[in-house]
Amino acid sequence: MTRNHYKRAFSLAEITITIIIISLILAIVQYGIGFYEESQIVKARSHSKNSPINHMPNLMIWYETSLDDNFKKKDIADGDDVEIWHNRAINFWQKNNANQSSLSNRAIYKERVFNDNISGLYFDGANDFMNFNADLLINSDFSFFVVETRLRGATNDYYIGGLGGSGQNFHMGYASSTAARFGIYGASTSNYSIAAYLNPVARINTLIFSKKSGTKFWVNGGVNPDQTNSATSYLSSYQGARIGDTENAHFYQGYIAEIIVFNRAIRDQERNDIEKYLGTKYNIKIDD
Repeated sequence: MTRNHYKRAFSLAEITITIIIISLILAIVQYGIGFYEESQIVKARSHSKNSPINHMPNLMIWYETSLDDNFKKKDIADGDDVEIWHNRAINFWQKNNANQSSLSNRAIYKERVFNDNISGLYFDGANDFMNFNADLLINSDFSFFVVETRLRGATNDYYIGGLGGSGQNFHMGYASSTAARFGIYGASTSNYSIAAYLNPVARINTLIFSKKSGTKFWVNGGVNPDQTNSATSYLSSYQGARIGDTENAHFYQGYIAEIIVFNRAIRDQERNDIEKYLGTKYNIKIDD
C-alpha cells in the first residue's frame, strides 16, 4: 500500500512539473513572438524618423501609420475609426491633416497589415474617404508616393481623387482588375497594365508631374517609368481632394499605409531614395 501510494504521488508530481514546463515554454514562445513584433515596429519607426524626406524641400504632405502621434486618439487600437490622420510634413506639421468628421465615412485602423507588423487604414470600397487640402498643387508641378494594398479587382477603385471636373480633378487608383490609372481628369489620364487581381499585394505607386515633361508613373520603382503621359496642363483647381475616393462615386477598397506629396517635380535621385526607404520599411522589392 505504501509503495503504491508513493508511486501515485510521484506521478502527480511529474504531471505538475510537466504542466509547469509546458506553461513556461508557451510563455517564452509568446514572449518571443511579442518581442519580435515589437522589434519590427521599432524598426519601422526608425525608418520613418530617419527617412530622407525629412530633409527634402517642398514636402507638403506626409501621412504614415507607424509612429505614435499620427492620429487624434493617443492610444489608437485595432478596429478604431479614424477621424484625423496627422500630417508629418515638417513645414506643415498638423496643418493639413487628412480628416473625416462623419463617423459612417471613416476609415478603420488595422494592425499589422503591411510586412506583418505595420498598421494600415482600411477603406471599405463603399463610402469611406478622408479629405485633405490640395491648394498648393494648383498651377504647380507635384509628386505623389502612395503605399497601398487593394483588396479587390473591381473597376474604378481610386485611392486619391477629388470632386472637380475636367482639369480640376487629379486621381490615382485602378481602372480595372488589370489596369492602374493616374492623371488629371479630362486632361491627361493614362492606364498602366498590371497583373490581374488575385491576392492582396502591397505596392509603392509613384507619380511625378511637371510642366516640362508631363506625367511619369512607376509601380515599385525602377529606372524608367512604367507609363508616361506627355500632357503638360497644370491643375486649374483641385476641388474636394480626398483619399479613398474620387467624384464621390468611385471608392477604394484596401489598405493605405503611407502618402507623401511634394508640390514640385522631385529629381530622380530623390525619387530613388524615397522608394528605397519605402521598400525597406514595407519589405517591398524595388525594381532595378
